[in-house]
Amino acid sequence: MITSIQYVASVHILLTIISVPDTRVTNEKLASDTNLSYEQIRKIIRKLKASNILSFKNGTGKISLARPASEITLWNIYNSIEAENIEEQQKFTNEISHSILGENEKKVLIENFLETINILKEKLSSKTLQDIKEEIDIKNNQIAF
Repeated sequence: MITSIQYVASVHILLTIISVPDTRVTNEKLASDTNLSYEQIRKIIRKLKASNILSFKNGTGKISLARPASEITLWNIYNSIEAENIEEQQKFTNEISHSILGENEKKVLIENFLETINILKEKLSSKTLQDIKEEIDIKNNQIAF
């Protein structure tokens, strides 16, 4: 299963936004933090906005969450960023029918692919962005002692 760096960067972007709510987070800063290009950051932000995870305040350019962090699951984020990859993998699997192994290969691959996606969805759906922030805060407090 392919997972791009965009998913990890997306979570970082969202955590940055909720961690410094009074600070205007710029694409340049996010690009620097993630070692991604400005254009890659813009692409991620567009996907998150299209999925109703991020919103923009007109006139200020300030990025904020479109809904509370406790309502955004890791699956919401993953699906908004990786949906194209999931569709592409499934499309490839569906196209396997003229191989030596034929239709049974296709059935087995699809069954395993869908099972894997369901496990991933279940696991990522059980954690919200707020849960991840709280876990990080706990670890940061443990380091301070």
